[in-house]
Amino acid sequence: MNEFLSWGDWWTQKYRFGIGEGIRYFSTKIALNLFHFRGGVNIVETGTIRDRDDMAGGGFSTLFLGDYAQHYDKKFWTVDILPEAIELSKEITKDFSKNTTFITSDSVFFLQTFPEKIDLLYLDSMDCPEYDEPNSERLLTSQRHQLNEIKAAYDKLHKNSVVLLDDNNFVNGGKCKLTVEFLLEKGWTPLLADKQVLFIK
Repeated sequence: MNEFLSWGDWWTQKYRFGIGEGIRYFSTKIALNLFHFRGGVNIVETGTIRDRDDMAGGGFSTLFLGDYAQHYDKKFWTVDILPEAIELSKEITKDFSKNTTFITSDSVFFLQTFPEKIDLLYLDSMDCPEYDEPNSERLLTSQRHQLNEIKAAYDKLHKNSVVLLDDNNFVNGGKCKLTVEFLLEKGWTPLLADKQVLFIK
């Protein structure tokens, strides 16, 4: 049996308690496991590491996705509109960045022009206010941005694609509210919904 099915594999041992204080671990592990066994090649992340001291809160997805991509020779793209965030991500992931492409760009534009199919799409760009009122402009802006991302990427997805969304279970609806509605209308199935929402076809 392939090692990545195990809950005691190298990746779990390394990242189990570091991914957002463990709260993103199960959704991330299942997403990668689905990607792994469906023969995925291309991983795309929007929103990269922006704070070197925020592994617990922010999750450091660029770190553990890049490590996975290099270990299994997959292709990983991470995009952020802030050049300083891209430079920080390059520094933090320098030990295993061989399979990572770092892009400084607006994520919606990047997804619109991305030339390949996406096997695992992780959307986590733009900060989402956790305690704003549901009608606050900051919250609505983050929700609309993630919706625009999924629409921009949609023609690159396929029947075996895996979609993972971050900042979901906030009392104000979180960043994922509009994207979840969009994917449900398109017939996607949510497998897990907590801090993150995991969708498959």
